[in-house]
Order: sequence, then C-alpha cells, then structure tokens
Amino acid sequence: MLSKNIKILAGIIIALIFIVLVEKYYGWPALLKPWQQLSYLNITISITIVFFSYWLRALRVFDYFRDHEKIKLSSTFRIILLHNFFNNFIPMRAGEASFPILMQRYYNISLSRSGPALAWFRLLDLHTLLLLGLIIFGKYFIGTTITMVLAIPFLLLPIFIQKFNQAALIFLTRRHANQEHKNRFSSLVITILQNFPRDNKQFYRSWCWTLLNWLVKISVFSWVMIQFIDINYLVAWVGVIAGDLTSVLPIHGFAGAGTYEAGVIAAMLPFGVNATDGLVGAVNLHLFLLGATILGALAGLMIPANTTLADNKAAN
Repeated sequence: MLSKNIKILAGIIIALIFIVLVEKYYGWPALLKPWQQLSYLNITISITIVFFSYWLRALRVFDYFRDHEKIKLSSTFRIILLHNFFNNFIPMRAGEASFPILMQRYYNISLSRSGPALAWFRLLDLHTLLLLGLIIFGKYFIGTTITMVLAIPFLLLPIFIQKFNQAALIFLTRRHANQEHKNRFSSLVITILQNFPRDNKQFYRSWCWTLLNWLVKISVFSWVMIQFIDINYLVAWVGVIAGDLTSVLPIHGFAGAGTYEAGVIAAMLPFGVNATDGLVGAVNLHLFLLGATILGALAGLMIPANTTLADNKAAN
C-alpha cells in the first residue's frame, strides 16, 4: 500500500513539475496558441473519428462476449467510454479495474472471465503498437528488407501465444484431474487460460478488431499532431505510438502529464524534430486526447445502462 501511495504521489509531483517547467521555459499561452488556428469543423471531425475508434473497441468486447445472452452493444460502448476515462485519470493504471467492475455490474460477468479478457486485449494492444512502431522505425533507419525480416516473426507472435495457451490448458487440465489433492493455484491458472480466446475464430476476430481500432486511432491522432507542428505524417505516427506506450511505465504523471509528452518527444527526436516543436505537438495532442476522453465519459453517462441482470441478482 505504501509503495502504491508513493507512486501516486510521484505521479502528482511529476505533473506539477511539468506544468511549472512548461510555464517557465515556454509559457502556456504561447504553447496553446495553435488552437486558435484550428477550425471547429476540423476539431469536430477529429473527435468524431476518435469516438469511432472507441466504438471499434466496444465492438471488440461485444464480439468477445457474444455468447453472453444479455450483452448489448450500446451498454458495452458505455463501459468502454467510462473505462477509458478512469484509465486516463485514475493514477497508476488503477482505472483498469473499472472494466471488470463494470462488466460485473452491467452483465454479471465474473472477474474470472472479464479479467483474462482484459489481459488478452492489453496484450494485443501492446503487440500492435510495437509492431507499427517497428515498421516505421525500420523503414527510416534499417531499410525495408531487414524490417520485414524482423516484423513478420513479430507479427505472428500472437498466434504462437494462442497455440501455447491451448497446449498449456490441455496439459494443466489433465494434470489437475489426476491430482488427488487439488492445487488452488493450478485451478486459478486453468480458469485464466480457459477465458483467453476459446477458439481460433474468437482469436482472429479480436485480433482484427484490435488492428482496425489502432489504425483508426493512430491515424486521427497523427493528423491532429500535424495541425500543431510541421512534421512528416509518419513521424507523427511514431510520436503517437510512443505516447500511448508510456502508459506501461511503472510511474507516470497524473493523467499522463509530463511522461506522455516525454515519450512523444523522445520518439520524434531521432527523426530530426527539435524538442521545442515536439513539446508543442505533444502537449496539444495530449490536451486533445484528454478532452476527447472527458467528452466520451459524458457521452457514456447519457447511454442507458443495462444493469437489469446484476440488479435483479442483488435484489434476490
């Protein structure tokens, strides 16, 4: 508990230091000035596309739990919008816990099922971001041929994980069945593995939804970035990917402030983008992200909640 509190405090301190340093060395009014050049139409279109990426994320969850009789796409969209808000604003990724909580409340889906599903989604997200980053970095620095040699095995990594999961599940299930005294840890591992993709169709569908979601999200965020600074579109892609990857850091600023910008800037420096321009692009992109997150949460609250099943169970 002490370690967690220290991390939260560190995140708040990082955010405050970042805000002060930006004001001292650049000035917030000057940093935010590019917003005056954006049209309301461009902002509206950008936010609409971001919401479309949220909808694709909801489709991934909806499709994954399609066998659950009470699941609805509208309620799942609400869950995704709220989960995204909690994830961005609750320190140290504690907001991830909101997903299984919301799935339990709206659909009465247990943690033992929603938890492994979330872990699978996050694994696919990380794999996709690293793959796209590898392709772009490789194109610029090591050549197309070597990049493809590296990227193809990495692309196939989820397939190997899926095959390993299926083999491990069969092995552990048989071993567990032959045990005279059942091992609780073994039972837990089996439960987790059972709630990873159950068949190849489910596996490939969740993978396709992930790729589509990130292609849309990175595309629109990169377009937003180049509205603030004059950089190559693919370089903006790298910055956007790096910004998202900072969420896996053990410690990051409150709402990502400071660490998100550092990741974006660091990724663009090798492409010749100077730190000052990178700061302008990173900060304003981050503000756009947080703004879209808040709007998404407000929109989510307006979507009717499907809590009938959970509430009926509680009443009984």
